[in-house]
Amino acid sequence: MLILCVILPVSADVSMPTITHIYFEKDGAPVNENIRYTVTCYGHYEYPLIQPETASGLNGTPVKEVIYTYTATCADYGCTVYEPYYLNYRVIDSCDLEGEAGGEHFSIKDFSNTPLPPDCTNLQPFHIMTGPRTQNPEYERCTDASEPKYDSCTALMAECRPGVDLDCIEYGGRMIKDTPASIACYRESANATRTCDSLRNPDEYYNTTPEYEECVHATYADSDLCSRFMEECNPVSDSDCGNWIIDGTYVRNTPEAIACRDAADKKRRDCAVFLKRVDPSTMIMWIDPHTKREAGPALRECTVRFEIPKNDAPPSVFSGDSGLPLPEKSPVTSLYCSLLSLFGVKC
Repeated sequence: MLILCVILPVSADVSMPTITHIYFEKDGAPVNENIRYTVTCYGHYEYPLIQPETASGLNGTPVKEVIYTYTATCADYGCTVYEPYYLNYRVIDSCDLEGEAGGEHFSIKDFSNTPLPPDCTNLQPFHIMTGPRTQNPEYERCTDASEPKYDSCTALMAECRPGVDLDCIEYGGRMIKDTPASIACYRESANATRTCDSLRNPDEYYNTTPEYEECVHATYADSDLCSRFMEECNPVSDSDCGNWIIDGTYVRNTPEAIACRDAADKKRRDCAVFLKRVDPSTMIMWIDPHTKREAGPALRECTVRFEIPKNDAPPSVFSGDSGLPLPEKSPVTSLYCSLLSLFGVKC
């Protein structure tokens, strides 16, 4: 059973399944009509290992451009928007909101330096996610059929210069980067793979227990003992020696050491019997805005309210702690708030 641990990030520089409750108000009253809006953020990109001058304007100042945007429709007061707020490599200076309500256009300029709402709570509905114990054969056949197409997209990539060209990667001994043709190819392949999702057995979610933690800890102690089966080697005369050093001595693997660690790994996997399964119905599920399908539990819940400005009034945006009283939370959200309060966290 494949086990993946979930660690919640402390910043907004990764994609995180997020549900956001949007409250539009005007003249101090809730707006319950259909509102379509777009958030656009300006700034510049900062990539690691890329020389700053490649993305700079006059006097060495970064060129301001649109670096983040999303569009959503709010059908009523407190609507839910599924936006992950992927902000990696982006340095944002300002964000604007443009929308239309009741046939009238409105805008809120420079409402923030981030699209992420100010009032957010990290959810931890589970500790461990695993893939399904068994997979649907139809899903396997579907994904196998799309893999050759994905591999062929690499041939459409172009040669590049590391440290100069953006997104330059090493692949198969070559330094290459995406081209419009390769991007289109990958997108087509990804869409083909997404069609298989409806055939996939659902993931499973668990919480750890003291028994599980104790069991896993014991297996790491077993792994440490496997070093006694390693054998000393000379990195100068032995090409298989590598750079493994224990107690100041170069050592290399042996069949006995590998078998020892494999046995400890198996015991670690067997500790899964002490995990406590989480009922998916108790979790807030996130909807992928592109596929419109459930894509696992939400890991963050946010609230933000915008005041639609009058023609002669400045716009405003504020968190859920001010303005009109917010509607009561749903039963599922209330359950989360109760659980979070045990750890001193407020919704």
